[in-house]
Amino acid sequence: MTYLDAEKRVIDLINSGLYEVVTLEDVKRINSINVSNDNKEYINETLEIYRKYLDLISSLPEKIKQGFLETLRKNEIKHNQKAEHENMFLLELYRTLDSSNSIDLGVSKLNKNHILTPNDLEELHDKIMEGTEEEGINLGYRTKDDKVVEGIEGGARDIHFIPIRKEEIPEAMNLICKFINSEATKEEEIFLKPFNAHALIAILQAFPDGNTRLARLVHQLKIWDLSRKFNLTNINLPALYMSKSFLMMRRSYRENLRKIVIEKTDDAWNSWYRFSLNAVNEQLNFGISNLEEIKRRL
Repeated sequence: MTYLDAEKRVIDLINSGLYEVVTLEDVKRINSINVSNDNKEYINETLEIYRKYLDLISSLPEKIKQGFLETLRKNEIKHNQKAEHENMFLLELYRTLDSSNSIDLGVSKLNKNHILTPNDLEELHDKIMEGTEEEGINLGYRTKDDKVVEGIEGGARDIHFIPIRKEEIPEAMNLICKFINSEATKEEEIFLKPFNAHALIAILQAFPDGNTRLARLVHQLKIWDLSRKFNLTNINLPALYMSKSFLMMRRSYRENLRKIVIEKTDDAWNSWYRFSLNAVNEQLNFGISNLEEIKRRL
């Protein structure tokens, strides 16, 4: 199928009225979502566990602490690519030859002024794609409306929704960055703001490929950045990565994002928050277990 055929197919799907299309309105309503009381309580409980986790990291001798953070980073790079069925041997070879990575690039950008611009997101996306099978053909924003988000149901392809139209991508990314960079005034935003940014980047599908990889990266970078803002930690690298959990719950991951697009309700967003909090808690409990074992061995 040529890209013209693919674009015609997507236009026909849109005109059929059978499938939801992501629009700028989906991005704009992000500031008016009502978080459920159950989720507010769950966030506060998670913050307490997160503080314990960060305190355990900070209590380690400097060399061990840095080794712990760097091991987490290396594992995240592998998990984030593995989720996309990449050739891990070739990726590992590439990483060996080129030590730069998207996590370090994002950390350096946030260390400068705590903001991420649309150009930064493009640069982070292109860094993620380096060394992958799609490198060179899927850099930069989509220039065609030839993409649908679909899955496999009962052995057949099932269309979940249609991403935002190509002409709306620049404005949508500007709005996302405006949201990401807006002032956080409550500790609960340590999780809520990254959860929201993650979902928006994932459903927009602004790039030909690598969208959920970028969404997870921004998610994890902003948790780290906001944790420093609220003085929960001063560590120099993110300490919480969820790609492994999201990979293990891929079906639920996609279904929660699908619900946000199709239902367009606070309930759909609250389901996403609870799902994301579950992933955070899974990794926190795993990390705390490892840290306590490390301290026993010191």
